[in-house]
Amino acid sequence: AVTAVMMLDLDGFKQVNDLYGHQAGDRLLRLASGRLSAVVSGTGTIARMGGDEFAIVVPEIEGSERAAELAACILQGFTSPFDIDGNNVHVLASIGVALAPENGTDAESLLLRADQSLYEAKSFGRGRFSMFSEELSTEQQNRSRLERELRLAIDAGQLHLCFQPRYTLSGQALVAVESLLRWRHPTLGTLVPGDFLPLAETTGLTTPIGRWVLKEASAHARLWQDSGLRTRIAVNMSLAQLNQHDIARQVLEALDQAGLGPERFEIEISEPVISAAGPGLVGQLQRIKGLGIHLVLDNFGTGATSLERIKSLPFDRLKIDRRFIRGMQSDPTDWAVVKSAITL
Repeated sequence: AVTAVMMLDLDGFKQVNDLYGHQAGDRLLRLASGRLSAVVSGTGTIARMGGDEFAIVVPEIEGSERAAELAACILQGFTSPFDIDGNNVHVLASIGVALAPENGTDAESLLLRADQSLYEAKSFGRGRFSMFSEELSTEQQNRSRLERELRLAIDAGQLHLCFQPRYTLSGQALVAVESLLRWRHPTLGTLVPGDFLPLAETTGLTTPIGRWVLKEASAHARLWQDSGLRTRIAVNMSLAQLNQHDIARQVLEALDQAGLGPERFEIEISEPVISAAGPGLVGQLQRIKGLGIHLVLDNFGTGATSLERIKSLPFDRLKIDRRFIRGMQSDPTDWAVVKSAITL
């Protein structure tokens, strides 16, 4: 038998606080604790470590397979929504697992390794668990180093924007310019958002990076406007940004600082983000659109959003994902997606 030490973190807790307030967040923590107790009670001990993290210690468990089964059972308890003041709030959990004596014999090292496993689980997406391994320890050290470097990247001037023009089908008119974030890492070279934004979302860096992109894109668009190029500039917005209660104010501040009119600004939101967004999405989009900003649904066809829901959202246009455009002449399914988008 072994002792399992688990670290559990609620996925999306900050967004609940932002959308519904701290009282709702406190209620969510109490409900989450109740669900944990329902699974672990009688076999282990639960302790809140601060914020939305819980530690779970289960002694005398029959090996790693049983520990994995217990972690999966705990996660299953978070698949149904929480009732927060009449709102169905979907919050999953992530778990990291360390075993004694295999991964350590003292509380400090076991909690550290369970925490390392937790970050590994979160890197896979929401609602996952991960068991500690020595390989994971090395990966976590690399991730921790990258996190420290990312925190310094803005002030060090390592983030920059690339620009991709968007023309009409005839190629005669420039419609907009899309801004694409890049990180010029001093040793790893140029990194695209997929290399570092997932890390930013799990470490609270989404807000400062998002603010930087908004301000930098607005400043470039104003320079172009002063040079006679009057076109819209587009920026991509993540789920973490959309879940910030003051995101509309952040956009307005960036525009005001650059002296740029809202009609020159465009925000792109991918369909998978729409699929994962909570009930506050419509209000957020309406507040942004109310500023006079264009809204674009990006990567259409890659999410699980119904056409009815898409029609109900205040988008000005949509961009069909490139995989369907490439295959529409040879694949009837791809053509069906393109056709439905055109007629939407």
